[in-house]
Amino acid sequence: MCKFLRSVVFIFISLLVYQTAEAQISYYPLQEKIASKTRPSGRQQADEPLILPFWDDFSFSEGMPSDSLWITNGVYVNNGLAIDPPTIGVASFDGLDSFGAPYVASSTSFGTTDTLSSKPIDLSELSAADDVYISFYYQYAGYGETPEESDTLSLAFKETDGTWNTVWPASSSLNRDSSEFTQVLIKITNPEYFHENFQFQFSCFGRQSGAFDVWSIDYVYLNKNRSTLAEDTSYPDRSISSGPSSIFGKYQALPIAHYDDSYLSDINFKLFNLDNIEDIDIDGQPRRQPFNYSLDVDITSWVDSASSKSSFDNSSDITNSILFPQRISDISAPVNQLNISEGAIKRSDDSVFVDIKLVLNASDNVSTG
Repeated sequence: MCKFLRSVVFIFISLLVYQTAEAQISYYPLQEKIASKTRPSGRQQADEPLILPFWDDFSFSEGMPSDSLWITNGVYVNNGLAIDPPTIGVASFDGLDSFGAPYVASSTSFGTTDTLSSKPIDLSELSAADDVYISFYYQYAGYGETPEESDTLSLAFKETDGTWNTVWPASSSLNRDSSEFTQVLIKITNPEYFHENFQFQFSCFGRQSGAFDVWSIDYVYLNKNRSTLAEDTSYPDRSISSGPSSIFGKYQALPIAHYDDSYLSDINFKLFNLDNIEDIDIDGQPRRQPFNYSLDVDITSWVDSASSKSSFDNSSDITNSILFPQRISDISAPVNQLNISEGAIKRSDDSVFVDIKLVLNASDNVSTG
């Protein structure tokens, strides 16, 4: 079994304050890091099938799923529709196509909407005896529009002759709790799927006239030598589930003439421990999952086109906090940890650019297999 994990996660927060302006948070997508085999080059990927393992948590793509892994129709990657996803960034399905237009103008039209297909994957040297499983998390609605009872999200596998067979949800019912993600684990057993151009495809059925009937998926993982045991439905991975909040609290726009140091707020974000194996210490207590973060702040001020820069660096060791298995934890970085001195942002400035870099070291640069 091989799993691919991030060792260090970088998120940059940029906040811009103008005389008449607005504050803005910018998220930079995570870079894909695979801790096992090196994938073929982009040109090779265009000509050759992918090889196992296949993994995507949608944290290293933005807007559209990665074209090195997926063929997509209408699905989009975002950080806003899902509630407490396993990792930041999910792939969401609705009734809008890749251009943001309804599939059908009529509000009464229902049918297949968004689809997300893997690129061809070579399974020709494998069989059911190799214990090939696919797993993923999905969520019903989240913060999006709620699907009707007849609306579905489904998964299909492609046979040697190109036939698509729906394998999920099959006889099982979909979890329609909009506040949680559900993990699905499916074993590939049919000999017709073990060929060099195997593909799997997620598709959505619902209203075709707009951003309706929303489903989201996350953390898609296909590999051999897996099982249904507990250790294979969890992952030695600690991830950011939601991005950091604004340093100006609930405000995203702030005229500098109204600014006061009291407006500075704690930075809040969420972490999810995807491992569900209890690690017990010698005292019989859950072993702490170590992680720490650093916060580096650069403030650039402009007055009459002349700029000046101040830097404030700090880090916090919070390894005494426990990340419990399969649980999301709320993390708060107190504003005083930023060490921003009083008066660093002044009303007399023409404009101010505040660049905050949050670096999370989740201590999970692990490769097993």
